[in-house]
Amino acid sequence: MAVKIAPNPALDFISISGLDSNFDLTIFDSEGKAVFNKQQGMPNEPIQISHLPEGVFYAQILTKGNGVAYKKVVKQK
Repeated sequence: MAVKIAPNPALDFISISGLDSNFDLTIFDSEGKAVFNKQQGMPNEPIQISHLPEGVFYAQILTKGNGVAYKKVVKQK
């Protein structure tokens, strides 16, 4: 699965490309705590992350049929 998150680093939103179907997204902080969850996201849909503090996060992207992908996300002020 060639999943990409852009922009990265991001200010207010991200979008996820490289998927053929809906996905579930969970974003974890550097301590492994889930800080954001989105069910049934659509590929290339803007996902608001302005509520997250500045830092490094890890996105878990689950799709039906394609499995799971993990990506690093850098949030700027």
